[in-house]
Amino acid sequence: MTSEQNWPLSQPQLRKIWVTAKELGWDDAKLHQELERVIGVTSLRNLSRRDAKLFIDFMVSEGATSGRHFALSSQVSEQRPDPMPSNLIELATPAQQRYIDELLLAVGWSRQTDYFLGCLKKATGRTTIRTRKEASAAITLLKQVTDRILEQAPEGTAPKGGEARRA
Repeated sequence: MTSEQNWPLSQPQLRKIWVTAKELGWDDAKLHQELERVIGVTSLRNLSRRDAKLFIDFMVSEGATSGRHFALSSQVSEQRPDPMPSNLIELATPAQQRYIDELLLAVGWSRQTDYFLGCLKKATGRTTIRTRKEASAAITLLKQVTDRILEQAPEGTAPKGGEARRA
């Protein structure tokens, strides 16, 4: 039994992606580059409905028209009366992304640190942070690591990346 979220993207979603890319002035190469960077897949054929919706929201955040796209339902709609429906997937906010970067810097890591990527994969099932929920899980994880490091560090010293790994 597969959930609707894992279904392949719909034809309306595919059209919306291409129209939005054209609106942004993206060519085929730019579209696929952004698709791989944001979602982690190289082909539109590999998108689930959930990922397609997330990518469309990303494109809107990049300056495309601000109409909402509800990809988890079988019907695609640009207008919806309720402001925050339960099936809306929201991208991680810039504030969440900055906070994650600050926490990573505090422990001497980067977004490419193997230990961080392993912990993130365990917490979210992914090695990239796309949604608010994934960002929240990453922040919680990094706060726990930071707290453990600060508890073990002698007073007045700042831990480095190697020390964080042993924590």
